[in-house]
Amino acid sequence: MVADSGAQAGFIVSEVGFQKGARDAVHKSNVTLLTWSEFQELFYERWVHARGATLRHAAEPIREFMHGMSDPIGPIVDRSDEAQTLWYAMFTKFSAYVPWLTNSPVNVEDFSITCIDPRPERDGYTAFASAREYFDALEQSLPLVIAETKRFIVRFSSS
Repeated sequence: MVADSGAQAGFIVSEVGFQKGARDAVHKSNVTLLTWSEFQELFYERWVHARGATLRHAAEPIREFMHGMSDPIGPIVDRSDEAQTLWYAMFTKFSAYVPWLTNSPVNVEDFSITCIDPRPERDGYTAFASAREYFDALEQSLPLVIAETKRFIVRFSSS
């Protein structure tokens, strides 16, 4: 089956393991049997970095906003105390994006992370138990974050 598809190797993944017949069937083949835990361990780091790259690309519209004091956002923020206060509050709320926007090193080994949750229905810190939960939260809130940063720029650019 793997050779028929043109692949060099294949995986069969099971949550509960495999019977002897399955192990015998793949012996001397290019198919590897893995439990779900083994599969996750094998590909976890690659998955985190790929998901981070996807998030980095999607969050590109807020990169300049999150860098704050550089052009073009710096001069906008400097226009008033109100702009500075609001920018700081937004930066704090959206700080969970910073590692992915700045190419900061991310420890993928132990991904339990506590940070300010950027989702609008959340207020304050959330302890994310997994990378999937963390990425899902960031991706879910990103369209609203982008819209909010654009509103900030429009509002304070014209004043």
